[in-house]
Amino acid sequence: MKTSDMHYLKKAGLGFSACAAILLSSCETPFYIHTQVNPDLSVRRTCYSDSSLIPEQTPPRLRMDFSQPNPVHVKHLETDSLIGFYGESIPVNMKINTDYARIEDAKPFFRSVPPDGNPMFEPKEQLGKRFKWFYTYYTYHGTIRQIEGLPVPLSDFLSAEEQSVFFGNAPLPQGWIGVEAYEYLDELNTKFVQWYNKSLFETNFAILYSLADTSLRKRMLADKDIIYNQLKSNEIGNNDELADFCREWDARWKKDETTSLYRTREAEADSLYQEKTKIIRYFSYVFVYRMDLPGKIVESNALRFEEGHPVWKVDGYRLLFSDLQMQATSRKANIWAFIASFILLIGIPILCLKRKKRKARPTAL
Repeated sequence: MKTSDMHYLKKAGLGFSACAAILLSSCETPFYIHTQVNPDLSVRRTCYSDSSLIPEQTPPRLRMDFSQPNPVHVKHLETDSLIGFYGESIPVNMKINTDYARIEDAKPFFRSVPPDGNPMFEPKEQLGKRFKWFYTYYTYHGTIRQIEGLPVPLSDFLSAEEQSVFFGNAPLPQGWIGVEAYEYLDELNTKFVQWYNKSLFETNFAILYSLADTSLRKRMLADKDIIYNQLKSNEIGNNDELADFCREWDARWKKDETTSLYRTREAEADSLYQEKTKIIRYFSYVFVYRMDLPGKIVESNALRFEEGHPVWKVDGYRLLFSDLQMQATSRKANIWAFIASFILLIGIPILCLKRKKRKARPTAL
């Protein structure tokens, strides 16, 4: 296979993996991650999940990392559930506690993920502590990077403003009534489906093209736009399987040619398909982060709070538009500072008054 063909295939495969994640949202694998930060910035992080992710039952890259020096405590729960981001019930039967000196020392819950893996498994997190007289401020900043390498740029179908509304929680224009908002969002959804189908088409085309001979490649390139335009671009997931994709070409040429190619090289074709769509499973994961900082939260970009603590939901859908930032600031009252200030506030005038009275007394001869 030529280098250019492999580059084309790799680029398309990454994009398909990204956009196909949305279709897999119905089979989510939830992780509820509860992080408790102590005043000295030491951290206890608790991960609730499902027993299907217990070591030895999953691929190595998804096993819990027991090689780290910090003690890991695993507890198997009775069938239980947590409240998810939208109030839904999340079934869990596994609880993993890990203690860290501080969050910068915290390794991901899983072994190393390849560079083209799910960025949700590689967050960059920082903790900070700043002392002021009456309060100590604690800050948390987490960044999960944007998905990159899409075969079809989102900008081909959605403008930057539209992407911001559809993926980035930007508000709709003020003054719109429900009908106007619905029609606008429906239009954005249609454009997103068209982008998804285009990415899907480019991926399958790249796989089939890499298996074809020179003659077939020429005809495929000649009829590529015709095949794409005859698909129903507003119905998500058209011809997502290679076999279905081949039938579209056979119908155009009125002979069993691409299907025959696929059957002849089915093992290789399926292997390529699995290789180029292997990160799809990462996009079925949903991470819910809860961050408990000392004191009371005074600022955060979280959209939801539990018991006064910020909670973020992270999935592949949100990462199609931009990096996801998780930020929170809390403050903890320094009781001793209030007491000391009160003592000083009362004590200094008293001392001054006593000194003044002492000076006012007549000096004995």
